[in-house]
Amino acid sequence: MRISELSRRSGVPASTLRYYGQLGLLPAERTAAGYRVYDERARERLMFIEAAKRLRLSLPAIADLLTVWQSDACRAVKQQLRPLLRERLAETNATITELESLRDQLADAQFRLDELPDRDHRCDPNCAFLLDQHKPATVLPLVDIPTPTSCSLGGQEYRDRLATWHEMLADTRVTPTADGFVATLALAQSAALTDVIVAEQSCCSFLQFTVK
Repeated sequence: MRISELSRRSGVPASTLRYYGQLGLLPAERTAAGYRVYDERARERLMFIEAAKRLRLSLPAIADLLTVWQSDACRAVKQQLRPLLRERLAETNATITELESLRDQLADAQFRLDELPDRDHRCDPNCAFLLDQHKPATVLPLVDIPTPTSCSLGGQEYRDRLATWHEMLADTRVTPTADGFVATLALAQSAALTDVIVAEQSCCSFLQFTVK
């Protein structure tokens, strides 16, 4: 079959088929007039290529797989494919983790943005998250410690906890430091502060507080 027929039957654009041919992934015979022609085995090869691409395998990896697929038993193809899939799965899981973290940061930033009052003067440290996304919340102390930094609160609980901190620090002078912040609260707030610190330690043990 000619390239137009293979394109029609496979749904792959002819330009892509030519590109595969240039890479050596989909070789074709040539007619006397120079037209590319393919047999049914080429269509099976193309299906293999497209399936591998859907798994986001690299073209060099697909080329290596095709060499085995073309001449060896299915067992050999499985043996070569398995570590590739394992690697892609690990990469995908890492990407999902990064995207989930980004989603949480975006949701947190949106929530805190909505909580900030509309003011006519310039932003202060309470708005710093708009400039530095490496700090998820300027009202929470961040320190460089080896323990895991994972909060066990769910979405609504997490938002409620942030709201508690915002309310407590709303009229408080907050000074950012290298590893967190310093806040000066009224003595009348000491009991409420103790309660929220205890609550934080139950879900976020990686946070450190110093009360003076």
